[in-house]
Amino acid sequence: MKEELDDKKVLMNQVSKFKNGIDFEKQFTKSQKKIINAATELFSTHGFEKSSTIDIAKAAGVAEITLFRNFKSKNNLLYQLLAPTIAELSKKSNINNEKYLLPEEIIKVQMTDRINLVQDNKIEMNILLKEFINHEEVREAILEHISDPLKNSIAHFLEDKIEKDYFRDINVKAASSIFMYCLLGFTISTYVLKIEPFSDDTNEIVESFMDIILHGLYK
Repeated sequence: MKEELDDKKVLMNQVSKFKNGIDFEKQFTKSQKKIINAATELFSTHGFEKSSTIDIAKAAGVAEITLFRNFKSKNNLLYQLLAPTIAELSKKSNINNEKYLLPEEIIKVQMTDRINLVQDNKIEMNILLKEFINHEEVREAILEHISDPLKNSIAHFLEDKIEKDYFRDINVKAASSIFMYCLLGFTISTYVLKIEPFSDDTNEIVESFMDIILHGLYK
């Protein structure tokens, strides 16, 4: 029980460090980075449960005892591996919404930014989405640092545009949830289920999503 609590603290603390600007290259030693890179490859191809610490150590070119000197458990290694990605995905975009006149322009650039961010971290996303099912610590970190803030940001955007009469008066909670379902569904189907998207063009994906969300299915 104590080890689980310690691991949870490790994940949350590491995410906070990376969100506050700690450099990955400076955070880990050369040996630790070799182990993390090896674990990333094995976890993404074979899964967490089927990747043994012996296999990870062998792939990293170190002894298993060296792995445990640097990471006290396989769970700890997983959390150290995922923390930078969770922190990266939690970052607010640098896009200035004020430069765009229409809400659909803001939605387009923000969605494109988020999809590109996911694609830039697609290997880690594969691990993240697979392991959050079996690891409460990962699930809580995703909710606290990614899901809840994003959903709140979408709700705030919708409320602002409703108040300014860009959008009709709708159930904001329902609408923000639908946005989240679409983003999450796209991410899981693409990076976990490996279903080919209907287009390789991010712009086409975003524009199709916007067309259906903003204009519906009726003629």
